[in-house]
Amino acid sequence: MTWLRKLVQKSTTPNPFGPLEWRVLEALWERGDAASVRDLQPRFSDIAYTTLMTTLDRLHRKGVLDRTKQGRA
Repeated sequence: MTWLRKLVQKSTTPNPFGPLEWRVLEALWERGDAASVRDLQPRFSDIAYTTLMTTLDRLHRKGVLDRTKQGRA
């Protein structure tokens, strides 16, 4: 069990992340480096590109992820 999941379970608020958000966060932690939607897509072949993009955006709006601009993206 990851440290963030343990922290959330100890929290008095309901779980702030959905199942797909957890999967994305765990993929990013295992990667250990910044990643784009395109970088993560092979690991989420069962999820549409736009769904993965929306999930990353939601995590950003929740304050969990930061964004950095690279080139035009």
